Amino acid sequence: MSVPKTKQRLSDLQFYRTALWLRKTIVFYLLRDFGIRDKIRKVGFFRKTVDVTEEDRAVIQQLADKYDLTNPLIEEYPMWYLEDERTCITGLLRSLVHNIRRANKIYPTTVAEFDQRRAYQNNAIGDCEVLLAEFQHLIEVLPIDINKYEETVEKIDTEVELLKGWKKADNRLLKGILKRISPQQTVSKEDGERDVF
Repeated sequence: MSVPKTKQRLSDLQFYRTALWLRKTIVFYLLRDFGIRDKIRKVGFFRKTVDVTEEDRAVIQQLADKYDLTNPLIEEYPMWYLEDERTCITGLLRSLVHNIRRANKIYPTTVAEFDQRRAYQNNAIGDCEVLLAEFQHLIEVLPIDINKYEETVEKIDTEVELLKGWKKADNRLLKGILKRISPQQTVSKEDGERDVF
């Protein structure tokens, strides 16, 4: 028998695990400037690598010095643009995870608590939708191999569906809350007023 989503620990919830996967995976894209940057590593990387012999390290250092590979390369895309997109996307990923955590910390016993939890859930869904829009923009502007991002975009779509399922499962919490409140009380709803019972 499975535990209802409303009573599961955060680590048990698939939408949380998917959000963490997205955050980790997309951060690795950002570290490589969305995949457009050459995969040239700093010379210091080769100095630390265990399998590289001292002779090879010396050759690598000589080549780096000869071709000035340790200096910043002139990028085809301005750094300010990449930094702006990096900041935007990391903010969305952070917000997604934080909204899920905030929503999960609320076990609603009142309509106000339910509405607050629902707002965090809606914000998490919104973070996913904006993230998809940012990826679409990047694909249009940068020479990105779309195939590299296909799995990530599918995971974002899956995350939206998982979060919507979580919201739907929470509706029984609202029913329980509404049964306990006074029949004369009207309570607020996301899209207007709930009916008076």
